[in-house]
Amino acid sequence: MPIEHGAEKVHGISDAMVKDAPTLDDFITVQHADKFRNSNVLVVAHNAKFDYPMFAPYCAQATQLCTMNLGRKFYPAAPSYKLGVLAKICGVHKVPTHRALDDVETSFALLQHFATANSLSISELIELEQAVDLNAVMPFGKHKGTKIVDLPKDYAIWLINTLDEDDWVVRQLRNTPDLYI
Repeated sequence: MPIEHGAEKVHGISDAMVKDAPTLDDFITVQHADKFRNSNVLVVAHNAKFDYPMFAPYCAQATQLCTMNLGRKFYPAAPSYKLGVLAKICGVHKVPTHRALDDVETSFALLQHFATANSLSISELIELEQAVDLNAVMPFGKHKGTKIVDLPKDYAIWLINTLDEDDWVVRQLRNTPDLYI
């Protein structure tokens, strides 16, 4: 599958650079099959709703933990929840570059920061990330900055029908008391 021009501009990775690299399918099924198929895998990613679907089919059981969603919980007033912005806010010295290893290391450093700074275990972080936050605010759109519990019902319904079922906003809406959705 060729790398799209826009992705190449962001990541700086060309088709020529990966022509001899294994596909994700080969990497997982050939080189690491036992690590994924025989255990409960924790997929930690920044914006996990993007990465998780790529790994889930290879795992017997998988749980996702999103550092972007944790950032929303711990830093609700952050100007953005981009990996680099949260890293700077948290004093993480790793710098994301849109290259896989740098971004993985930065996400892991954020996860360590969230756990250490809040004295929470991985299990507690998973529970927190999945929990409804009644003070959560819309991160985008015409109601950006509005508490999710204060969104107009017709807009909330539109979001649920438009966004992916696993989207953080949809999870918040579906589990918010009194929205009757």
